[in-house]
Amino acid sequence: RVVDDGPGLNKEEQARIFHDYERGVSKSVSGDRSMGLGLAICKRLTDHMGGTLQVHSEFGKGSRFTLSLPVAVPHS
Repeated sequence: RVVDDGPGLNKEEQARIFHDYERGVSKSVSGDRSMGLGLAICKRLTDHMGGTLQVHSEFGKGSRFTLSLPVAVPHS
């Protein structure tokens, strides 16, 4: 779980933040030169491993990203 107290994301941003080349509005305004691929790559890898990646955010109050992965049980 990663929690920040940044600007947060509105509902529209939350719906698309895991898509390739998408970023929150506040990121582009701040002069951030990233390409918006980090969360998309994380989501793709998480899905591939059978896990979940979720965002809970309130605009103006920060965000919480939660990553859950299944536990691998060794075969006997």
